[in-house]
Amino acid sequence: MIARYLALAGISLLAVLGPDAGAGRAETPPATAAGGVAAQRMAHALADVIALGELAEVMRLEGLRQAAEIGRELLPGGGGAAWLAEAGRLYDAVQLRAAVVAALAEAIGEKPGALAPARDFFASDFGQRIVALEIGARRVLLDDATEATLRERVAAMEAAGDPRLAAVRRFMAVNDLVEFNVAGGLNAHYAFYSGLIEGGAFEGGVSEAEILADVWSQEETLREENVAWLESFLVLAYGPLEDAELEAYIAFSASEAGQQLNRALAAAFDRTFVTLSRGLGLAAARHLRGEEL
Repeated sequence: MIARYLALAGISLLAVLGPDAGAGRAETPPATAAGGVAAQRMAHALADVIALGELAEVMRLEGLRQAAEIGRELLPGGGGAAWLAEAGRLYDAVQLRAAVVAALAEAIGEKPGALAPARDFFASDFGQRIVALEIGARRVLLDDATEATLRERVAAMEAAGDPRLAAVRRFMAVNDLVEFNVAGGLNAHYAFYSGLIEGGAFEGGVSEAEILADVWSQEETLREENVAWLESFLVLAYGPLEDAELEAYIAFSASEAGQQLNRALAAAFDRTFVTLSRGLGLAAARHLRGEEL
């Protein structure tokens, strides 16, 4: 269930200085109206059972890797220690967890009770085992060499017609993981570029049409990368599960509670990463202008 919250909003800056014109904007799905205290309580309960604090620590490491890549591509000398320190402030794990919980409460809206079955599922021994496997796999995939090895494994499974890969792909389809991640990645791209422009990174100015064209030009590559990463991640994470256990997880994901949790978490993380990406763009613009970070 946490498979969709990737650092695959990895922002490519190779075309940002000269994008082509014309495209439609990637929209962030509007969050449901806040449901008050009950929604906040459910958001905190869900955050606890999916180990959001531990997940935020992994996301921080992923974010810092992404920031280092941005520094190498865009900033003089890679940005140096000042750039990495600024990225560290933006990707503070405690603040990240708090931001996701607040956005989740808003996404839950006025029907927090509908998510009680999902809370109970992840609070169970089986649910906690899944959470541990998913977060553990995220940590392992911080290593590029390990990810490359896993992609080779997936290719071998594909060639052999391995039924476990077919089950993983059904899980991806039931949860709409690729579309959630691609939409989130496009939104994060747009937010980063907007932060760069708002921060005055380009003397001549860049139009919204140019930003959109560059964002949409990366959609196919982003989709391919998401598919490859997700298959590697899920094959690794769910490797210890018996076939019947994975089928039970797929069945939960397809249930009404599973689908509602899916949508609420996707909206919450999308909103959080859009805010982070815009902040990163503003910080990069300040650095490009030679201001103190």
